[in-house]
Amino acid sequence: MHQFHCPDLPDKFADDLSVQLDAKQAHHARNVIRLREGDTVGLFRGDGIVAEATIATWPESKRGTAELSVTKLTLAERPKPSITLAVAIPKGSHADTMIGQLSQVGADDVYPMTTEHSIVDPRPTKLKRFADNAIESAKQCGRSYLMNVHAPISFEDALALEADLKLLAAPGVGDSPAVGADAERLLILVGPEGGWHESELSAAADVGFARWDLGPHIMRIETAAVAACAIARYLTRPPL
Repeated sequence: MHQFHCPDLPDKFADDLSVQLDAKQAHHARNVIRLREGDTVGLFRGDGIVAEATIATWPESKRGTAELSVTKLTLAERPKPSITLAVAIPKGSHADTMIGQLSQVGADDVYPMTTEHSIVDPRPTKLKRFADNAIESAKQCGRSYLMNVHAPISFEDALALEADLKLLAAPGVGDSPAVGADAERLLILVGPEGGWHESELSAAADVGFARWDLGPHIMRIETAAVAACAIARYLTRPPL
């Protein structure tokens, strides 16, 4: 079933409940996916409210909205634990790719982070694009909760973020800390291309971060961030 973002979904179901699909998504559904009136689609608000709906009417113009008839409305359970990443942003399109992939592997919150060796400090336009990428990725992968992309923070502010388990990705200088399903909030720091400054490694250790070696090879920023999140999500999955 195709998924669409619908921030206007209500909290509760009611008879004859209808919502609108914005012009951009309506155009995509009609002219790219080739859906028809009467087809069933999935809707999500981004905060766990999800719905099934049928396409009632298409817009008369390219800039019009589609009318959808909601047939089911539920609240999805939020995945546990929450996984937050503070990440030095890679250059160019690699950052956009990273945001989309972090959404797919289950990150809950992403903070662009500036460090001693950082190169990229994302501007508001790039942050807006990151947020749009998170929405598009959620539509593709079937998320009920949008990944939050926050304003940039410093390395010092990242150290102060609250979590039950704090990990710092550091190739060749870490170990394999226990990452289990008992953690409720997990925080992972991923550094820049130039690596961590010794003072940063020391400061992180002082406030309880465990150094985490993700493997034998040096990874790009976006690779390390996505790998770290995917591994953490796998290791903390609830038992079957």
